[in-house]
Amino acid sequence: MQIYLLEIPQTLEVFCANNDVLVKYLTADEKHLLEPKNLAQMASILGKIAIRYLLKKYFPNEYTLQPFSKAQSGKPYFASLPNWHFNISHTKRWVAIAISDQEVGIDVEGIRSYKKEVAKRFFSSAEYLYLETVSLDKQDEIFTRLWTLKECYVKYTGTGISNNFSNFAISIKNEVIDIEGNEEPVFFKQYDYKGLFISICSVKNIFPKIINDLSFEELITVL
Repeated sequence: MQIYLLEIPQTLEVFCANNDVLVKYLTADEKHLLEPKNLAQMASILGKIAIRYLLKKYFPNEYTLQPFSKAQSGKPYFASLPNWHFNISHTKRWVAIAISDQEVGIDVEGIRSYKKEVAKRFFSSAEYLYLETVSLDKQDEIFTRLWTLKECYVKYTGTGISNNFSNFAISIKNEVIDIEGNEEPVFFKQYDYKGLFISICSVKNIFPKIINDLSFEELITVL
């Protein structure tokens, strides 16, 4: 498994100024994506571009520009490489990517403010009660950590937030992450990196020690 973190350009103008290079990583049906209306759309597009950049990096001799396929769960994959699993997450200025030989889920977030109404709606009763017992100076951090762990799990399964986000419970005790209510055994790893929490879910309890930095400049110069 490898984890990559990409810092996106601070403005749409920087992104659009390099469209002539970036377009080489997009299929004909995707070229319209080179006109993002906001930074969130730009981050989403760069996630797709970065995956193809990494595909070319891992398979330089076999690389061809190919469309994303979708599994029944809705997770994207490349039909020619069914055992090359990847998952993408983005938040504001960052795109996080996990690559593995097994199913994998990833989520990245900066510190989010704890909101009771959100926790009541999306978290299990056990998670909500735990958050209510946490000291006020730690609530935002624990809320964010739990959120990214829950997100990476539903991205691992492909079920999404709306289907079962409150049907399982994540716990963090003495930095040991556990889950209750899951259908199959899974393992988690959480990184605190560059002011972000990056959470990974995998069927294997083998995670990298470091996160690989990936720059926008690298994407546009290595073609």
